[in-house]
Amino acid sequence: MGWDPSKFGQKSTSPPVSHHAFHCVFVICRYIFPKFTLCWTEFLNLKLRVPCDTLSYVEANYGTNWFQPVKSWDWKKSPSNVHENGEWPEEERHQVIQQFS
Repeated sequence: MGWDPSKFGQKSTSPPVSHHAFHCVFVICRYIFPKFTLCWTEFLNLKLRVPCDTLSYVEANYGTNWFQPVKSWDWKKSPSNVHENGEWPEEERHQVIQQFS
């Protein structure tokens, strides 16, 4: 099953995926965030767009205890908003991971 673009940006109806599902590099993950609007901010003399309601965006990704240090964070399995969205088809896997020298 390949990536399903029809599911992109929609709320997940499935329960959170257990951590063992992410050990394979060919699993496609999606990150679910509440709808948000962007606002302008300035950081180091650079104008950037950021979520207007920053707290709900941060909590969606890092949880309500986002301010407590985490000793072992894994971007592909630690966030509470990450969900499995299929696997890359075998015939496309050579394009998924590429090594450049």
